[in-house]
Amino acid sequence: MKTHRGRGFDRIGRRLRQALGGPNRWRAVLLLACVMALNSADSGVIGAVANELRQADDQCAQDETASWSLWRATKYVLSVRTNVLLIIASAIGYFFFAGLHTFAFELVRDRYQVGRAELTALVPVIGAAALLGVNLGGRWADRLGHTGHPTARVTVPGVAYATSVALFLPGLLTRQTWLALPLFAGAAGALAAANPPLDAARLDIMPPRLWGRAESVRTVLRMGAQAVAPIVFGWLSDALGSGPSGPQRAQSGVDRAFLIGLAPLMINGLLLLRARRTYPADAAAARAAVARTAVSHG
Repeated sequence: MKTHRGRGFDRIGRRLRQALGGPNRWRAVLLLACVMALNSADSGVIGAVANELRQADDQCAQDETASWSLWRATKYVLSVRTNVLLIIASAIGYFFFAGLHTFAFELVRDRYQVGRAELTALVPVIGAAALLGVNLGGRWADRLGHTGHPTARVTVPGVAYATSVALFLPGLLTRQTWLALPLFAGAAGALAAANPPLDAARLDIMPPRLWGRAESVRTVLRMGAQAVAPIVFGWLSDALGSGPSGPQRAQSGVDRAFLIGLAPLMINGLLLLRARRTYPADAAAARAAVARTAVSHG
């Protein structure tokens, strides 16, 4: 069995061979001089040198993520279970929002007999509700996280999506304008409140050197969902419309399309609540990777 001194010299020898074959030959000469000086040193010094080299190896291994190909990075990104759930949730959320953005005017005009001028006047109200939701969602998640709730960044979006469904549903079922419009504004605010915690959670579970490529994967899937949403909502509204052809049939089709669209939005909330099981471990793994890099640099 090799002694501590022997293992230390083995590691130094491997590093020497690497240095002699690389562009930094002067480092090899310096390291060789250190080895000659350490030949008479005690095993504690040899162990210290070997430990420093091991930390350098760990740093190199961690830094390898920066040189990964897009395919390898994508495979890693999709191997993190929490990240997969967050990507699905984000895609579903943007899918519903894209459909709402496309057909909101038809829905409100035909169902509640609201003209274009009145609807245009309501846009700032909906925008203010969404802006309020963005601020409250981020603050709520951060406050819960600081008060002993480590899964707040996935719990808050799950609750926000469920709240959005709970507000959209009565708004779609009622024909009273004075009741429906505040419900829709609240639902838009709840839908927007899910985004800041989701964005923060995605950073929590990925090593920093993979943030850009992880966002690339998510963005591709999100844009796909946004592109498909108008087509799906339009097809559903045509297929589910009842009555003679005309405004009445189109109105019933749009109503039913949005009612069906609420189902995946509710599933979205359940997916995020399920992500609470895997989020702590995945976030801890990302923090450990950062800590290893910091120790290596230190």
